[in-house]
Amino acid sequence: FLVAKRTLLGDGKPAIHLREYIPINILTRMPKANELPDSIFEMSEEFLSQRIEYSISEIILNIVDIAMMIILNLLKIYSILRLEETHFNQKNELIIFSEVFVNDGIIRFNVIRTRDRF
Repeated sequence: FLVAKRTLLGDGKPAIHLREYIPINILTRMPKANELPDSIFEMSEEFLSQRIEYSISEIILNIVDIAMMIILNLLKIYSILRLEETHFNQKNELIIFSEVFVNDGIIRFNVIRTRDRF
């Protein structure tokens, strides 16, 4: 597996840390660190032999460890959101697994519910 790691900024501060676990056998070429796009969908189109059609995310509350405190520039231990994402190709086959660590002091998640309008 290639483990692609990167940290995205929000308001100039580390807000999201990504770890994508990509099987080597679906890479069309090995990306350089500075070539990795922010979007896993773009990454699949640029570097993989299979396109990601959809992803499913499980949202988990996570207590940060020292390593994540350093990566996200946190001054104290507290809980953050961790998304465990499974990414599927057009044949509904699992091709990539991702861990996404979100500093919810910078990035907020919302759920909007509505009645069926169809």
